[in-house]
Amino acid sequence: MTTRKVSVAPWCAMLLGLFLSAAMAAPAAAAISIAITNFRGDWDPTVNYSAGAVVTYSGQSYIAIVKNNNVIPTETDAWATLDAQGAQGPHGPAGATGAAGAAGPAGPAGPIGLPGPVGPAGAQGPAGPAGATGSQGAVGATGAAGPPGPAGPAGVGLPTTCLAGDAAVQYQGAWSCSPSGLPRYVVNGDGTLTDNQTGLMWEMETSTCSGEVTCYTNTYSWDSTGTVSDGTLFTGFIAGLNGGDYYSASAGQDVSAGAGTCFANHCDWRIPTIAELQAIITSGCGSGSPCIDPAFGPTQASGPSAYWSSSSLAGSLGYAWAIGFSNGFVGSLNKSNTNYARAVRSGR
Repeated sequence: MTTRKVSVAPWCAMLLGLFLSAAMAAPAAAAISIAITNFRGDWDPTVNYSAGAVVTYSGQSYIAIVKNNNVIPTETDAWATLDAQGAQGPHGPAGATGAAGAAGPAGPAGPIGLPGPVGPAGAQGPAGPAGATGSQGAVGATGAAGPPGPAGPAGVGLPTTCLAGDAAVQYQGAWSCSPSGLPRYVVNGDGTLTDNQTGLMWEMETSTCSGEVTCYTNTYSWDSTGTVSDGTLFTGFIAGLNGGDYYSASAGQDVSAGAGTCFANHCDWRIPTIAELQAIITSGCGSGSPCIDPAFGPTQASGPSAYWSSSSLAGSLGYAWAIGFSNGFVGSLNKSNTNYARAVRSGR
């Protein structure tokens, strides 16, 4: 087999696209020139190599003289051996120094160190010396005696005429037996009246009727659904006295009908029971005079003058007991009717 040897220029010339001169080893072969196209690194049997491709194989450099694939570089019909690399050329002059880059941003501040330990307390200083005791001053002269004061008023003894169950109380500046020695009804001056016999406080009616909840001509229904206490007697009258609050039997809880001020600064007004209403009936009434003490204020006494109680009729919950102050009559009325009302609270 004929052996070919190829001479090439230094690598720097190869990268500039110069031509390689190859000389055939046989004397009759003519020299060939093959342009180096690229350097392909180590020979790979799977790669298609075109003429001019340079590879390394077993420590030697070879150049493809024809296009080939899977042909070992030692095969001289497809590859030629390159001459040894020439001496390295001199270094070119150094390039100018590039401009300095911009300064990077400042790094974050480091964490604050832990506080140092508290130093030990200093020793207590010595106590100073006690001061000398001063001398006692002379005793002053005794002053003259003052004149005697006026005699006090004669004492008032406790009442001796109290009945069993009475208690001695101050009433209008004097001792009195309660309840036997007190008037039964005391007007409190705030639109209320106290019954000293029962301890109940009653709402006093008024003839001022320009929207007042205490107007004696106002009438109310006991319920609106048939049996429970959800009529205007509770949602209007009692709610108006209690600052907007009342107990709803249908809801089973206290509800608010709107913000307001409690009557006489008490927010626990209620409809009296039939027994409580009967307890304030007076005898000897009629002919237009209401059967109630005048201290209660205006009271309806003519025509239908029934006042609601909170007591339902047993066995017929659609009816409630009422009392007429025109004659003291007690009866049951349909809860859907409209009647008068007077409120009460536990005063004691």
